[in-house]
Amino acid sequence: MKKRFEGNVVMAIAIVLIVLVSQFRLIDGYVENYTDESIKRGAIVFATARGINALVSMAQSTTVEVGFIVSGSVSIGEILDPLNDLIERFSFIMTLVLSALVAIKILLLISAHDFFNYLIVVMGVFSIAVIYFNRCKEAEAVLKFFTIVVFIRFSLGIMVALNSVVDHAFLIGEVDTHEQNIEVFKDELELDSLDNVEIDFLKGLERKVESGVSSFLNLMVIFVLKSILLPLSFFFLLFSGVKLLWRSNILKIG
Repeated sequence: MKKRFEGNVVMAIAIVLIVLVSQFRLIDGYVENYTDESIKRGAIVFATARGINALVSMAQSTTVEVGFIVSGSVSIGEILDPLNDLIERFSFIMTLVLSALVAIKILLLISAHDFFNYLIVVMGVFSIAVIYFNRCKEAEAVLKFFTIVVFIRFSLGIMVALNSVVDHAFLIGEVDTHEQNIEVFKDELELDSLDNVEIDFLKGLERKVESGVSSFLNLMVIFVLKSILLPLSFFFLLFSGVKLLWRSNILKIG
């Protein structure tokens, strides 16, 4: 009996803390800022990729005469073709990534709406009353409904917060490096002259293309991982946790 009483007290305290966190929006600002920053960075990378794509398209039909070691005509577009094809696929993937981030942003705004904050207060008070009087036959149903409301209110925020921890701990440095690489590559494409091309120029261009392809491939994987796969994984874990909570005896009072 004493253990049950202590359990009910702990549950009541947990409900009060949840209500306070919701009302004071303790995690909302952080997750919204992180999501906005992710959208901004994704948009910048997407714009850079499209800018490189435009430069590559301009060079597709360019043919230059190569002398010195070899002679003949070489199409710059042939060297840039692998990069051009990859950028098309990268642009498609980034469109999906940005769409996912915008969707998360909208869902975060919905979950943080005053409606859910008021609902959490009402259901929190009702739940504590149920625990206190300890006689309501619908007690378990009330607590389960409160759990659903809490899940809707906080699951996305917690998902984004966990994702940001992984991002800052393991991924953000890689993103910075590859973003800088493609920015440098874009600048070099803009500055390179196609007049009096020598074989060394073509070899250098090939090396730049290889580096650009590598950076785009890495960014593609990282953005898909941190914007789609990791959030879905964290959401699934949170959902699974709620299901286990429902099946346990924690929500039962006595």
